[in-house]
Amino acid sequence: MFAHEWPWLPEFIMSMNQFAAVSRSLYGGPGNKYMTEEDLEAVRYGLSRPGSLTFGINYYRGNMSLFSKREERKSVLCPTILIWATGDKYLDVAFTTGHEKYVQDMTVAIIEGGNHFTHQYNPDEVNRAMRQFPEREQEG
Repeated sequence: MFAHEWPWLPEFIMSMNQFAAVSRSLYGGPGNKYMTEEDLEAVRYGLSRPGSLTFGINYYRGNMSLFSKREERKSVLCPTILIWATGDKYLDVAFTTGHEKYVQDMTVAIIEGGNHFTHQYNPDEVNRAMRQFPEREQEG
């Protein structure tokens, strides 16, 4: 669970077999009409660029570290939208609460169904939430 803590291990594992684990995770199976083999090839190419895997893994290193202290984190001051799908098999919708200490102005947009890659499976709903987000600032 905390393999991302190692300085090289996750990059090595994720790059094995031409990024097969990443490709399987992104593709998600035959129900994904938005991710083609051509798209996967573009993702694999992008991931093969020097440092690109490390950028993504650093998110987990910075936010799920056994060694960092949450108290040391700075607050996000700008308006923020968190888009979450109820069908995410990796992260429960309960994780959308409790961020008030770190994000002062956060709007949570829940996409019914969807999954961990809801921007691919539910692009219309995600785009709608993103378009409505700045409009809420103008209405208020």
